[in-house]
Amino acid sequence: MLTATLNLTSGLVSNPGEGVNLNLDWPADRPVPLAQLDELASQLRQQGVTDLVAIGAHIQIEEAKAVALGLRYAGPLADLAKAKVEPYSAANLSVVLAGTCGGSELIPQCSFFDSERGFLRSVRMPRCDITYIDRAELNAAVGTGFSCLIRLLELSVAPGVPAGLRACSRALFDQGAMGTLALDEVAWQGANLIGLIHRLSRPQLPLTYIAQIAAAKGREGNLDAAYLLAAQLLFSEDASTLTEIAQRAGVRPLKLTPASEKQIVDKVAGLRLSYTLNPLGGKLHG
Repeated sequence: MLTATLNLTSGLVSNPGEGVNLNLDWPADRPVPLAQLDELASQLRQQGVTDLVAIGAHIQIEEAKAVALGLRYAGPLADLAKAKVEPYSAANLSVVLAGTCGGSELIPQCSFFDSERGFLRSVRMPRCDITYIDRAELNAAVGTGFSCLIRLLELSVAPGVPAGLRACSRALFDQGAMGTLALDEVAWQGANLIGLIHRLSRPQLPLTYIAQIAAAKGREGNLDAAYLLAAQLLFSEDASTLTEIAQRAGVRPLKLTPASEKQIVDKVAGLRLSYTLNPLGGKLHG
């Protein structure tokens, strides 16, 4: 077994003892094209790499997950992103969280975003262990942590999640929403809690479903803004409260065409579901 370290905060891939040493010229604040992820996975396969350590957060860890899938699938990652092929397995991934977390870092799913074609799809990572091993400070944080906050809110009402974990999710959300705990810290703790919940249960997540559609329609991969829109629609009675929290976090509204916005509103209406913050709960429309 050979493990390579992907330091996505500095753009270095290395394993000094085995001669794996690659420099990446990747942007830290927007998705990396699939072709570049394919190229890195191919290079690591040729070096005999079997497992990965990833240092980063938010979209950086999603890119590491894509490489982990690419270590087990020799075809183009676009096959997985477009659902032409279902992955059989993925390389094991150990994560050092460095930066502001989005909440999905420790979930065994990979989010593929293609800005040219406008889609975002989550792909399962079967036979893959994703483990949290460390936490590192990073001056230039990626993201705001808002999407992690909304993921916690959704899990606090999600069917299929044990009551105790729902309560933990809500408590952590409340601390971030009220400002009693810094949003960065909420995101650190939230990423671990969300990963645990996904390992122990299979939650139903309509808000995340809407947020991923919104991110794809926005063509920017801006999950913070996409989660804000989804939360405003599904927690419609509390939209102003959520907007205020987002503004404090520095999240700007998602830019959508009128046609795309209508499509998303129609999808939410089709769910026939809405939630309230206080008292926390869900209800069917009508």
